[in-house]
Amino acid sequence: MSDGKGVVMVPGTSVVYSDAVVRGTVQRVKDMLECGWTVLGKNTEEFETRWANVIGRTYAVSTSNDTAALEIAFRLANVKDRYVVIPTSGFYSIVTAIDRAGGKPLFVDISIGEYANYDPVLLAQTLETYSGQIAAVVTMPNGGYPITPAILDVLMYAKKIDPQMMIIGDNAQGHGSSVNGVMTGGFEDIACFSFYATKTINCGEGGMILTDDKWVADEARMYRNYGRAGEFGSSTIVRNGNNWRMTEMQAALGAEQVGDYENILARRRAVAYRYLDAAHDGKIGEIALFVPKDGTTCGWYKIIALLPDGVDKAKFKEYMRLLYGVVMGADNYDLPITQQPIFIGRYGGIRAPAAEEFSRRHVCLPMGEDFTVAQTDIVIEGLKTFRKGA
Repeated sequence: MSDGKGVVMVPGTSVVYSDAVVRGTVQRVKDMLECGWTVLGKNTEEFETRWANVIGRTYAVSTSNDTAALEIAFRLANVKDRYVVIPTSGFYSIVTAIDRAGGKPLFVDISIGEYANYDPVLLAQTLETYSGQIAAVVTMPNGGYPITPAILDVLMYAKKIDPQMMIIGDNAQGHGSSVNGVMTGGFEDIACFSFYATKTINCGEGGMILTDDKWVADEARMYRNYGRAGEFGSSTIVRNGNNWRMTEMQAALGAEQVGDYENILARRRAVAYRYLDAAHDGKIGEIALFVPKDGTTCGWYKIIALLPDGVDKAKFKEYMRLLYGVVMGADNYDLPITQQPIFIGRYGGIRAPAAEEFSRRHVCLPMGEDFTVAQTDIVIEGLKTFRKGA
């Protein structure tokens, strides 16, 4: 327990690099500094190749971040003046990427029981209602939990009806997850990933596009490099691109982590299953955990749980911090996209009851690859003793 003064014994998260990753990254950076090639070099190429191989895709194009990858993907999907379907619960920058590509966001509410992702019934209704008008549907794994088989079935059926509609993965939180035996990033027409500082594979900043379409890969390489037709130094501009390149330093760190990927996932899985093993009927005390469903594998970016309806989330977090020294993980979308202040004047009238409930009730349990059994036991004890109204 805490000493009663709120001393932190369990942080919300931690970022860990193994000794092998540190040594390998240092050597790569040293080699890079000695040759003076700091962008679009061999580290970038190796990171791209390694990540494509992990996911099982043919081509990979690194970018400066996931939002850049998504904007490129939307441009290549020709979304201008057409609809892009997105879930109401997600990160707001998906709208930024759609806007910049000239598309029109079309929101679908979630189902908390589908890992707080698309409600399959509402998704099917939307795809049918707007058939022929939709350029792309965005899949957005939530906290390391993939889209569910029910959602995938809806998407695959819609693709049969409208083969031109593209599935674009915003897999910022999808590392290591899978649905029906296919890894997140392995089934989309264009799959985008984030390697931001907190992600399972992280480079400080960074993103990547994966595809099996050579044209998509070739175009993406031009877009990320100011729209240049040739190599890095070419001054011939043929696309309205931008400076969306990943640096060699970032790629060095990413390439080394991909080399340690299975160990990274195993360490996260061990922490997650200590929580799951403590649960009874999916609950620790009154707190309901998101438990993996049949046909899915979780990458455990986060461990999402639901508070009893009516519990004040802020008071629950204060309880855990003051009595047990536990800082809860950052919420996974503390507001639906439609309720973000920047979008209130534009989308504030759109109601998303399930997304609003998820934002109000969910918490994320502390997660770090280096978390000890003792630390997770402290969190579990706090969850077991919490009572609604405490």
